[in-house]
Amino acid sequence: MTGKKGLIGLLVLVMVFAMMNIACFPTASSGGTLTITDIPARFNGKYVAFEGYGRNIYLIGAQTFNAEDFTGMAARISNGRVSIPVWTEEEGDRFNGNQTVALDVYILDSASLEEGEEIAGAEFVSVVFSNGSATVSFHDNDDFWE
Repeated sequence: MTGKKGLIGLLVLVMVFAMMNIACFPTASSGGTLTITDIPARFNGKYVAFEGYGRNIYLIGAQTFNAEDFTGMAARISNGRVSIPVWTEEEGDRFNGNQTVALDVYILDSASLEEGEEIAGAEFVSVVFSNGSATVSFHDNDDFWE
């Protein structure tokens, strides 16, 4: 019986140590998102990616992003809205900062950043990110092209 208690105690210690390590180190999926609402219905089912420029930072908005070869997949528009993970362009890490950024948003006909053709776009001159996230209405864009 004593051997079982010792084994259970050891397993509990291992689990506590593992949980502490997981809690202390953020995962690759943690980070902010840009949510765009009020996208015209004609773009439902299309895809969105963006580039953002702020003070000493360049951001990429895409569902997935690889900074080494600048590849990835755009996020899909559904019901007039989309939530796009935000990445730093240089390192390819998820963005968690607080900063005001200018955004160029691209609506694409397919998900691939390399192969998707831009069918429309919008510019947002000043978007405030807090803890890596922001929400904007498509209606509030500063310029739109199609």
